[in-house]
Amino acid sequence: MSFRKTIAIAFLIGCFGASVEAAEPTAESIIGERLQALERYWNAGDAMGLVDNLYAQDILIAGEELADPAEGRAEAKPLVQSLIAAFPETHLAIERIIPSENGPIGAWVLWTLPSKDKSSAPTTVRSLFLWTKEEGAWVIKADMYSFGKY
Repeated sequence: MSFRKTIAIAFLIGCFGASVEAAEPTAESIIGERLQALERYWNAGDAMGLVDNLYAQDILIAGEELADPAEGRAEAKPLVQSLIAAFPETHLAIERIIPSENGPIGAWVLWTLPSKDKSSAPTTVRSLFLWTKEEGAWVIKADMYSFGKY
């Protein structure tokens, strides 16, 4: 094989390798996709689907109005149902992503929850989610939320 062919093949392999590496999802794209799913479940009123598909089996949810954290999916479901009943629509915005090399991803998220009758100002909630990869899917392992803006 000629020197030019060898260089050309090496160049093409290098370009292909770089494009494969560039295709790796970023923490922002991973969490962005998962939050879009959360928003879809919420806006559809599907608390069960949200909890079953986006929360870890051993989820821990702590909110300022909760006397005790909700632990596990069984306790998370009625909590999420009550929140969706109170605020049937949500819009989510990522405020900040805290990535790690091969571990959990932290995400600060701002929720905008319009009132049911649309006559009053929307409620805002801020959440700190801890995402982990379990059985090939990114799920929320911990959720700490409070009402109000940052």
